[in-house]
Amino acid sequence: MKLLFDENLSRRLVSRLSRLYPGCTHAANVGLIQSPDRQVWEFAKANGMAIVSADADFYELATTMGPPPKVIWLRRWTHTTTDAEDLLRHNAVRISEFERDPGLAVLILDKRVANVKKPVPEFRSEDQERAFWAAEDSTEYAGRGMPRPYIGFGTGRSIRRSTASRG
Repeated sequence: MKLLFDENLSRRLVSRLSRLYPGCTHAANVGLIQSPDRQVWEFAKANGMAIVSADADFYELATTMGPPPKVIWLRRWTHTTTDAEDLLRHNAVRISEFERDPGLAVLILDKRVANVKKPVPEFRSEDQERAFWAAEDSTEYAGRGMPRPYIGFGTGRSIRRSTASRG
């Protein structure tokens, strides 16, 4: 599958993933920086590419218009380029299956269920611990006293375009 990385993702993904996804490129490499989403959409469609984005706008376009192009949405994404690379590598089979199914428009990959790297900090008091957990997402932490969250890579949920919305 040829991937077009949206401008909200690092350009370094192209060199890091080009062997796994031949023909992948970044929006900046094809003159699409600060272009309207619709222009990026049309480029991907004309060139047989799937859009990889952390932007919900492409999810909206895909569920409204349907494929092509297909969209791989890195939902709730505020992670490093290495995390994005790892997620796309670990989901290569799922991405390949997604590509082969003509009825699927969006593949959602969500970092929230990926390997947890943050240790639970030391707390000096119960109040400090309560305040910490009130402000933090407990699924991002593992360690002493906390149940370890599910370990996996992405939710892998795919969304079919509804036949009722075709017009």
